[in-house]
Amino acid sequence: MKKNRKLWMGLAMALSLSLLLGLAACGSKKDDTPDDSQQGTVQPSEPEQPKDDQPEVPEEEKDDQPGSDGEEASPLKDFYATLQAKYEGLDAMMVIEGELLETYYPGLSEIAAVEEIYLQETMITTANVAVGMVKLSEDATLEDITAVQEILQARITTQAEGGAWYPESCETWKNGIITSVSNTVGMFVYPEQAQELADAFTEAFSN
Repeated sequence: MKKNRKLWMGLAMALSLSLLLGLAACGSKKDDTPDDSQQGTVQPSEPEQPKDDQPEVPEEEKDDQPGSDGEEASPLKDFYATLQAKYEGLDAMMVIEGELLETYYPGLSEIAAVEEIYLQETMITTANVAVGMVKLSEDATLEDITAVQEILQARITTQAEGGAWYPESCETWKNGIITSVSNTVGMFVYPEQAQELADAFTEAFSN
């Protein structure tokens, strides 16, 4: 009986000792765990702000963009702009170029001395208006200037003889003016004021 009692006491002590060792081990692991307050805090990186400065476009590329200041100046277009500011109806015109130019003014673009062509007409109205200007090179001959005048006159004749459809329009074309100054030829078709436009052209392009 005493032996059994001693055996049970020994087992109880062994169990108690093992529990104490287990608790000690747990406490040691807990102490070894770093405290969040002691750990180094990683600051979140701030998002990179977009740069205000945009890459600059080279000057040569700016000049190639439509509507840029790099567009070569045209005395013919500048003069037409002055007419638009003074005479009604010139802001409702259509530029004659490409296939229309070849149809209405055949041969004009084939003249070697021609450097610039600027032609505008109103289309199918009761009061047709047209402004045409052709700039020739400095070495253009009298034959070159005459050839341009004849092509412009042929257009006036075609329109005056029924091509403009309406009697008032045909009459306006019939009274059109063709003039030339300083290797520049002008054609002006405008109700009752064609001569005024021609005189302004002569004054603007006289040397």
